[in-house]
Amino acid sequence: MAKHCETCGQQVGEYKYKMSKGAIRVLQSLFQMQKTGYDYFYYKDFNEYGKACDWPYMRYFGVVEAMPRVKGQNCTGYWRLTEKGKQFLRGELLLPTTVHLEGKTVIQFSGDDVSVDSLVPEWNYERNVLGAYA
Repeated sequence: MAKHCETCGQQVGEYKYKMSKGAIRVLQSLFQMQKTGYDYFYYKDFNEYGKACDWPYMRYFGVVEAMPRVKGQNCTGYWRLTEKGKQFLRGELLLPTTVHLEGKTVIQFSGDDVSVDSLVPEWNYERNVLGAYA
């Protein structure tokens, strides 16, 4: 039997999202942009040419976050890399491979914990993050 949202009644299914190489490239771009001193960036500026269409799901891994809503200000589409995201890029943190969602609720994480260099074998923090775009 299908599940339904308690609030709106819409049918809700379970969806799985895996970490992807493209999403890692988006995190890399966000890191580079934050070095300019600003905190939040518009998604079209750091997801240049559509590097990844699945990067918004990285919020469920805790590595990016959307700008909080401020009354009278358009904050839609502005994102930043979290400290957890920076730790992941530096290779200091492992994350689960897959997140399972029901609507916007995390049900569970699955798969082996992975490092950035296991997802992107040619990854080199100094080159890919510190030296990129220099």
